[in-house]
Amino acid sequence: MSPPVHDLLGVGIGPFNLSLAALLDPVGDLDAVFFDQAEAFAWHPGLLLEGATTQVPFLADLVTLADPTSRHSFLEYLRAHDRLYRFYLRERFHLPRREYDHYCRWVAGRLPTCRFGTRVEGLRWLDGPGLFEAELTEVASGRASRRRARNLVIGVGTTPAVPGALAGALGKDVFHAAEFLEHRERLRQAAAVTVVGSGQSGAEVFLELLREQPGCGYRLDWLTRSAGFFPMSTPGSGWSTSPPTTPATSTACPAPPGTACCPPRTCSTRASTWRPSPRSTSCSTSAPWPGPSPRCGCWPTPRSAPLSRPAAAGG
Repeated sequence: MSPPVHDLLGVGIGPFNLSLAALLDPVGDLDAVFFDQAEAFAWHPGLLLEGATTQVPFLADLVTLADPTSRHSFLEYLRAHDRLYRFYLRERFHLPRREYDHYCRWVAGRLPTCRFGTRVEGLRWLDGPGLFEAELTEVASGRASRRRARNLVIGVGTTPAVPGALAGALGKDVFHAAEFLEHRERLRQAAAVTVVGSGQSGAEVFLELLREQPGCGYRLDWLTRSAGFFPMSTPGSGWSTSPPTTPATSTACPAPPGTACCPPRTCSTRASTWRPSPRSTSCSTSAPWPGPSPRCGCWPTPRSAPLSRPAAAGG
């Protein structure tokens, strides 16, 4: 018997694929299915610290910026839990991480296309029918099956970064920040704690440990290979380089590749420095960044790493 054939098959159910599943929910003539080996949705469970918030406002939920009328929006989540007016009176745009995680769990529970507890063992392309084929295993029962799809979306996320010198020592005393809450009680009993890495998660873990240091009495150190500890950047400057209209405007340049068509200009942002795209001419940091050229829609690209670096804390 031939495996079922879907229009789209998603591997992994993190925020990206969960967002895609939610946006596809009202599309009645499209058959999509998403698989994840976890028993249920979980968003950075080891870092759901009290008081920690998301970096983006609530409008950047799973669906609103693409479909403000979606029934899976954060505002609909608030209404369903009778918290809409309390959220309004709170007057804060950034969500606690715990609430964002609960919101995502709420959306995942409403989507029959999201299948948790199923691990994707392998993927291959079938030349004959022109389809992708996925080999699946149900985690609880071990039962194997196959599914085919015309389109494939892989959203498995990233793996925690651990310095090579510490990789062999991972265990109860050396672990990544992603497991912080799991090891929290043991840390409270430690004589000394060292946080490695100056990213956002490293800073949040260090702050949490610093708050508890007076009552626990451990020595606390924070190490980084960077020149210093830098503030977390706001997302505005990064988002401004990739609005929904970017694909349309960035292909509007009439000049041949490698030809300078943008007038010389200066640009800067609060979080990082920028340079023109290969089609542009020059760039410095003496004036505010004006955005894309009105002549060709070329967007500047980063010249150096932004001040907010990827987290590699605890490992």
